[in-house]
Amino acid sequence: MEGDIKSRGLFDSDRGRSRVSFVSVFSVLCGFQQATTFTASTTVFKSKARKEGHSYSSLAGPAGQTSLKERLSPPGIPNRQLEGEAFPGIPKFPTPLSAMAMVCLSDFEDYAKKYLPKIAWDYFSAGADDCTTRDENILAYKRIRFRPRMLRDVSMMDIRTKILGSEISFPVGIAPTGFHQLAWPDGEKSTARDPPNAFVSDSFPMKMFLIPVQAARAMNTCYIASTYSTCTLEEISAAAPGGLRWFQLYIHRNRAASQQLVQRAEALGFRGLVLTADLPYTGKRRDDVRNGFRLPPHMKVKNLEGAFEGGDCSEYGLPPNSLDPSVTWNDIYWLRSLTRLPIIIKGILTREDAELAVRHGVQGIIVSNHGGRQLDEGPATIDALVEVVEAVRGRVEVYVDGGIRKGSDVLKALALGAKCVFIGRPALWGLAYKGEEGLQDVLRILQDEFRLSMALAGGEPSSRDSEEQPGAMSLAGVSCLVTGAGGFLGQRIVRLLLEEEEPLAEVRLLDKAFSDEALGRFEKFKGKTEVKILEGDIRDVTFLHRACQGVSLVIHTASLIDTLGLIEKKLLWEVNVTGTRLLLEACVRCNVQHFVYTSTIEVTGPNCKGDPIFNGDEDTAYESTSKFPYAQSKRLAEDSVLKADGQVLKDGGTLMTCALRSMYIFGEGCPFLQGHLDKCLLNKNVYLRFSRKEALVNPVYVGNIAWAHLQAAKALRAPQKAKHVRGKFYYISDDTPHMSYADLNYELTKELGFGIEPQLPMPLTALYYFSLLLELVSFLLRPFVRYIPSTNRHLVTLLNTPFTFSYRKAQQDFGYAPRYTWEEAKQGTGKWIASVIPQRRLHLQSSTA
Repeated sequence: MEGDIKSRGLFDSDRGRSRVSFVSVFSVLCGFQQATTFTASTTVFKSKARKEGHSYSSLAGPAGQTSLKERLSPPGIPNRQLEGEAFPGIPKFPTPLSAMAMVCLSDFEDYAKKYLPKIAWDYFSAGADDCTTRDENILAYKRIRFRPRMLRDVSMMDIRTKILGSEISFPVGIAPTGFHQLAWPDGEKSTARDPPNAFVSDSFPMKMFLIPVQAARAMNTCYIASTYSTCTLEEISAAAPGGLRWFQLYIHRNRAASQQLVQRAEALGFRGLVLTADLPYTGKRRDDVRNGFRLPPHMKVKNLEGAFEGGDCSEYGLPPNSLDPSVTWNDIYWLRSLTRLPIIIKGILTREDAELAVRHGVQGIIVSNHGGRQLDEGPATIDALVEVVEAVRGRVEVYVDGGIRKGSDVLKALALGAKCVFIGRPALWGLAYKGEEGLQDVLRILQDEFRLSMALAGGEPSSRDSEEQPGAMSLAGVSCLVTGAGGFLGQRIVRLLLEEEEPLAEVRLLDKAFSDEALGRFEKFKGKTEVKILEGDIRDVTFLHRACQGVSLVIHTASLIDTLGLIEKKLLWEVNVTGTRLLLEACVRCNVQHFVYTSTIEVTGPNCKGDPIFNGDEDTAYESTSKFPYAQSKRLAEDSVLKADGQVLKDGGTLMTCALRSMYIFGEGCPFLQGHLDKCLLNKNVYLRFSRKEALVNPVYVGNIAWAHLQAAKALRAPQKAKHVRGKFYYISDDTPHMSYADLNYELTKELGFGIEPQLPMPLTALYYFSLLLELVSFLLRPFVRYIPSTNRHLVTLLNTPFTFSYRKAQQDFGYAPRYTWEEAKQGTGKWIASVIPQRRLHLQSSTA
């Protein structure tokens, strides 16, 4: 299920809520391997081994299994220490595991309640005060009803999804919960481990597996490790070195300890940082108060050992009031300064806080009320989910936890807009039952129930039933003109056009001049598509008419790019504005039907005040009156392109246009990267720090922005897509981690041994006024000599303003999805940089000699 759950009228709520529609649960049904038919079984699990006899003693479970009392007792500590005041009521022996028919999650709950020590069970099950919210989390799901669809092909479905770019096998992860050693001796190490067997059950007699049995592998899901783990981050990481792990953080008064945890997690390969926002103080959990809950002497909050002075660890293994209640939204910026990990905020329940989360640049939101353990009588999480999803409008991923007890609950959450759900208590019940194997059973049951509910609800039609699939769009037989084809982006677009499976009739490459190197690349990728080279000036009307004759698609990338003011304003206007308008006129005269324009993020901003945007979208209101010539020229050109949509062609047809506002483009051949590399080599392999670390942007890889042009062009040719796309602009980014421009340079080359300066050459305010001074000097010298300052206020603002945008709208309207991952982009760009370093060193040595 790669992609998002949308809406198509799947269910109603009997609480009077308006009907929720549900378009599609599985957005990608193409590219699957051979499906496999499984033999029906009358039970959920094969239990032949469990039916065989076992010997038992008064304190032991089945052969090879330790009793719960023995599991909670560390080596060298008598069991009686757990039978005393802290852990009363330990059973003499557990019921044989083979006698338990684990059919649903409630069976695991019953087992854990019966056989865990009372104090441990009470801790795991506790809710705040009257437990109203804890119970409401479950009841709220029961009030939602499905509206199933019939006679839909559900024989093959792909239930995988991606969270923050990482694929998981189905949309259920493991939420952060503390003190797993209370449930199983290996604690969080068991939770983190990859289950030993593939999640393939023969209890589901339908052809629903995308992958054949022989290729099935261990379950791949996301585990969020808690700050309050009884195992260290290092132990958890070693238990599942290849697993997808996020780290959940409580910020404590000892900020140094919190900082150290974040940095340890990143160094150990955790891929996300989850900040819990709903715990300034610990909620009142009455059973814990009555029981005088304390961890057994051998259990510790290992990640925080030695972080606090004093021996009083009465508050859940830590000193009282160790949490920092002064944490605010501004602390997200502090976390940003510590790590490049994506930040997910957990504990959001309202529209207002969801909007603040987006504004402060988080990459994900977990709708959560802490399992009802904090503020009692707040909303159930499934009720709050709709409000949060509507507030973020697809700019960040939204997840939910709390109350999920069945696979149908997972389906309901996804239908209401969640990207994934996380389970807390059920994971602990599985651990209590049989460690990591018990947790595997819990997840397998949820997976089977989710798949079954999905099928019975109608799933999504297969690609042959779809009205129009992105993969069905094609440029086969098209005659395409690419302007700026000899440039950094233009060359990559041409390459992708020539690599299309269904060849185009012709690709015409227009630029003022082509290097021999570029022509060699075009020849390398040339296949059945005819390639024509057109060298000329975009301001030449006759040349443009000749270039457009017989063409049906124009991809217009030609532009002068200038962030320093090196190019005269008149020339910028002639090429960027007048050249675009002349090209549009030529399209109308020559009956060109489709026109895709390469715009820029600088059309939006940042403005001169440096107002930030985090995860903006096409509907984000932003006041920008930049007078910098390059930004102005691109804005006027984009306006001309979008206003030209709908113009009547000479043959009576219609011109359809759209514009792609690209983030800063990096990749192989990027001239800006090469310029920064030269300065780095001159500075003894240390990059200059020209942007603050907190000035987060989301650059886009050249392969992905080029791919977006092809997808937009295909959409304009498809009638059902074109009606949504034409006349609009789209932000194009990808899954490159948010970081500053300076840190991008470093991130791409740090493996080559390059460094980066720790801070700006001077405070930002001083740098701004220094730039103003240089601009004044340039102005005063203008009558005598043309002096171009090395920096200016526009550039300082551009490089030091947080400015990130989501590509979700492009994904929704014309099916754009990044073709290359961040790792692929980083690897390809890094190899290119490594290949040019020797020649750049020689060039710099010769030019300074």
